[in-house]
Amino acid sequence: MLLKKILNFNGINNVCEIATTIDDSFGESFDKTAKMLGLGYPGGPIIEKLAKKGKEIVPLPLPLKNSPHIAFSYSGIKNAIRLAIKSGKYKKEDIAASFQKKAIEHLTFMCNRVFKKYHVENFAIVGGASANMHLRDEFEKLSKKYSFKLFYPELKYTSDNAAMIARAAIEMYKNNMLMDYKDIMISVFITTPTKETLEERLRLRDSETEEKIQERLSNAKHEMENLPFYDFVIINDSLQKAQKQIVKIANLLPLRPSKEFTKELIEIWAL
Repeated sequence: MLLKKILNFNGINNVCEIATTIDDSFGESFDKTAKMLGLGYPGGPIIEKLAKKGKEIVPLPLPLKNSPHIAFSYSGIKNAIRLAIKSGKYKKEDIAASFQKKAIEHLTFMCNRVFKKYHVENFAIVGGASANMHLRDEFEKLSKKYSFKLFYPELKYTSDNAAMIARAAIEMYKNNMLMDYKDIMISVFITTPTKETLEERLRLRDSETEEKIQERLSNAKHEMENLPFYDFVIINDSLQKAQKQIVKIANLLPLRPSKEFTKELIEIWAL
């Protein structure tokens, strides 16, 4: 389960979708709830930490409870959260605790349907939101109830999307499923205008240690040395502008090649 869909995995060449989300994923609902509460990003760890201090007293709906379908939806819960915040009756920690409880209850409610319908021997929870310890506890209960073996990644790997993608690529390589990247890929490097801009953005996130920030800045300098190998470079000084440029690239429309201004960028970053 990817926390936005449930997949029946019988090998890299045999993957079948059992259920998916109608709107947001589990993790996205945490991010948006954190945003409504005026908290930071990513919302998952922030909501989980805050929920430990709160009480599960905010009345929230259980999505798709009366629907015969196996699917996920968080729009109803999010709307109820919005109204709870607007009412001013509840503390942030109580809203966080109530949201987390209902979001996980929705997952387990739907998975109960899956486990009753399908014989499951092994079940894996993957993705960033799999780091939620309350979620893990609830699925441990389900694994005992339905007698399946439960898997999830070590916490240190739950936020590493690159590792997840690389692991999938290894399996595809073993099964000769990869194409020549030159036939299917355009390489794009997205950078801030200067290292000072990058540092400012990292600090504004308020989610990384000083040591991690310095590591990111050091790595960025080395990454800039590889600019000549990219087809396109986007300078992210404006989110809207960067998004438009990405769309142009996706549609194979002309965009200024990186080699024409790579030297200029390297000189800026070297200051």
